[in-house]
Amino acid sequence: MTVAFIAGATGLIGQHLLNNLLDDPRYQEVCVLVRQTLPIRHDKLVQIVDPMTQLETVQHRVQGQDVFCCLGTTQKKAGTRHAFRQVDYELPMALARGAKAHGSQHFLVVSAMGASACSPSFYSRTKGELELDLKSLGLPNLAILRPSLLLGKRSEKRLAEEIGQTFSRWLNPILPRHYRAIPAADVALALQAIARQPAKVKVYESGDLSVLARRQETLNCR
Repeated sequence: MTVAFIAGATGLIGQHLLNNLLDDPRYQEVCVLVRQTLPIRHDKLVQIVDPMTQLETVQHRVQGQDVFCCLGTTQKKAGTRHAFRQVDYELPMALARGAKAHGSQHFLVVSAMGASACSPSFYSRTKGELELDLKSLGLPNLAILRPSLLLGKRSEKRLAEEIGQTFSRWLNPILPRHYRAIPAADVALALQAIARQPAKVKVYESGDLSVLARRQETLNCR
């Protein structure tokens, strides 16, 4: 039985990914790690409810051949740098260690455009440090996705993103493809596509995700 595991299934990307994988015949079971039970019922869905405050506990919750990490927050929402790092670095690392310990074959994580351990930006530096440390774990297969500005309706307001989404309508046609804003639904489709083509370590920039999304969309419509 092929099992998918999603952390971050309530987020902008994770919601789309969950729906995609529940409809994907490749998976007979889809496990989600959530803080509260989702109002969804599906024969394939298994919900693992955990407050995600203890890293060792989170690590032991991981199961499945393909592990998708869509966790992410902002410094404003997190409140402190420590709280932000907990969500965007510590939890993904715990999930990756759990994936390796439980024999998962593919770990897929959503990072961000511009991620670099040398960045002066705390956000980009945290993402970059996560990427470096994930690569050092020796996972069987690791996919790192670096989407640009995400398009989509969030449950909470993010003023900077709302402004960016407005301007992206005019800027996208003239920007280099890796810098164009990308729908969260396309990132989810790209995750679904990448899961079918594991590689030891591979980084996907935003423009690559758009191409993969169109291919997966065609497959899903067949």
